[in-house]
Amino acid sequence: MSVHIAMRQAQHKNIIEFIAAVERGYDRFLMFRWAEEGNLRTFWQTNTRPILTPTVIRDTVFQMIGLADALHKLHTGNYRTGGESFRHGDLKPENILCVTISPPSATHINIPELKISDMGLAKHHNVATELRPPTSMRYTTTRYEPPEVISPVGFGQGRSRRYDMWSLGCVILETIIWLLYGNQNLEVFNGKIVDEMGQKSHWFEFKMKGSHVATVHHHVQSTLRALRRDQECASGTAMGDLLDIVQTKLLVVKLGTSTAVGEAGPKSIPGCRIYSEELLESLSHMVRKGELSERYWFTGKSRHSIDRLVAIPDSESPIQQTMLFPPPALPRGHRNPIPIIVQEADDCSQSSQQRTIMVPVPGLGSPSNARTRRVSCSSVLRTIR
Repeated sequence: MSVHIAMRQAQHKNIIEFIAAVERGYDRFLMFRWAEEGNLRTFWQTNTRPILTPTVIRDTVFQMIGLADALHKLHTGNYRTGGESFRHGDLKPENILCVTISPPSATHINIPELKISDMGLAKHHNVATELRPPTSMRYTTTRYEPPEVISPVGFGQGRSRRYDMWSLGCVILETIIWLLYGNQNLEVFNGKIVDEMGQKSHWFEFKMKGSHVATVHHHVQSTLRALRRDQECASGTAMGDLLDIVQTKLLVVKLGTSTAVGEAGPKSIPGCRIYSEELLESLSHMVRKGELSERYWFTGKSRHSIDRLVAIPDSESPIQQTMLFPPPALPRGHRNPIPIIVQEADDCSQSSQQRTIMVPVPGLGSPSNARTRRVSCSSVLRTIR
């Protein structure tokens, strides 16, 4: 209750308005402003494939600025007077509500005003948060939790406000995928963020079993590589800059120690996850670039033939690209067998369940003659047995 009262006093347009608390017998109810368009997840599902325009991308970035500013308000509170502040702790699309701010358009999707909700898990913080033992927080959504909840990347530190910055990085990356490729591709992306048992997992993983060294989940990394090749994510574009922020400033495992806290608040050190105020600075810089050129927001290039987001695995990883068997030497007159190279071999299961994978088959001459065909995973396994 105290969190909701504090947030009502903050009166931030990107935090859902708390209206009243109602008590009826043993029941307690909280009343909030109605969000006409539901949460961000349902908004994506309703608007399955947005038509890109400069307005749509610019409005989306402005809403990201609003969310960053709302988190900054939560994280800092009365920072300069040493007062209490908060960490949300369960930021996800389902906890970001959508409120209509403009009438429907015949040419593009209207991006709603995004409002952070569900403060029930928010935790009080003070200026010395990172010097305290970890605060308790149960029943969070593990999907968007940062690595420090499991990995000891910050031993000796409490859970930082930058906990929320990892979660926001996940939300922004999902937003980029939805904008460029639509909700169907977004659902495929989310369906592949799984652990070794095929169960939905965090957006991070550990380099080796039993290791405490975390890294961004390999499928997230593969998708980031694919997005880098998108025409709208080229250098000097809004989507390219937003992707840079996600990859190099938000979805970053390392926390490090912040610089001294001054009037402007704490600052991260290079190569570490940033604070909300630093995110605001980066997003505001995007707006300034957009004021100089409308083409910064959208290149105007056609996307009619771009309908599928194909993750690009790490070519240096033996897991991602594995030659199942080499071509043995055969007597003269016999044709060399065709080696089979399985891309994304981690998707290949040795179970009896049939799965279809894409297998490039190099020609007899140069590997440049490679062609692709579909084979069932189990048939490949039978071949090498």
